[in-house]
Amino acid sequence: MLCKLYSLKLIIVNKWFPISKTYSKCGNFKESLSLSERIFNCSKCGFSCDRYLNGTRESSSGGQ
Repeated sequence: MLCKLYSLKLIIVNKWFPISKTYSKCGNFKESLSLSERIFNCSKCGFSCDRYLNGTRESSSGGQ
């Protein structure tokens, strides 16, 4: 109801989907990710991004 009122889109993502380990640009998956790693550097496509910004982008795409 609030989404419609404010013209927002609600995206529901599976709670077990590893958003923080998936690169938002190419979809490459990183097996291990320590909490000290704050910047994503993808070896596949060269994409570099803050880990939290990457998670936001990945979740806004529906985690797909």
